[in-house]
Order: sequence, then structure tokens, then C-alpha cells
Amino acid sequence: MEIDKRFINSYAQHLHNLGALKLFEEEREHLFADHDLSFEQVDHDYGIMLMIYEIHAVRFQQQIRQGDVVTLHTKIYLPRRAIMSFHQAFLKNQQVAVIGQIDYSAVNSRGRPEVIPAGLVQTLMS
Repeated sequence: MEIDKRFINSYAQHLHNLGALKLFEEEREHLFADHDLSFEQVDHDYGIMLMIYEIHAVRFQQQIRQGDVVTLHTKIYLPRRAIMSFHQAFLKNQQVAVIGQIDYSAVNSRGRPEVIPAGLVQTLMS
């Protein structure tokens, strides 16, 4: 993907924190869509709502500027039974440029933690 100006910090001319988070979010949405899932579908099919539990620090190891071409990689882990962790990284010139981790918790309609169904994780990881 090519980085466009929407995600660039106007005064420093490089990818800003919110830009990285937005691109990470878009990638997670694509991941769900690629498996014919949405957050509403997860709620309907599994009876759970996924909500952001924690956004870990986004770490920049290289500058990314407008027009740079990057590859975005996402891995999913289950550090706890009710937490699904998305580890995401931008690669620039085949080297890690930006990394981030966003954790989602699964809750039921009463807001209580629920175990994330194995089928959901298997689907997203396939």
C-alpha cells in the first residue's frame, strides 16, 4: 500500500500515531471482511461483542513518509481466553518500520467477559 497524505503529520511530514492506528484499524476491518465477517455478524453468530480493551504503544522504528510503499502484516494471538490480540506491523523495504498491538475483549450483552470462540479465531487466522 502507498501512504497518502491523510495519514501524514503536516508539520513533520511523516506518518503520525493516529495515522498508524487508523491504518491498523482498516486492516483489521479488511481481515474480517475477507472472511465475510463484521463485528455485527460476530455479535449475531457468537453472541459476543468485540470491543477494544487496550491499545499498546505504537512504536516507530523508521520514518514513513507520503508516497512510501509499505506492507502491513497482522498476526492474531489469544493471550487470555477473553482477549484477542492483533499484532500489526508496517514493513518498509522489508524491514519493520512501525509496530502496534491492539487487544479486543469479548463481552456478552450484559458487558461481562466471555470466552472467545475457537471457531472465530480459526476463521480469522486462516
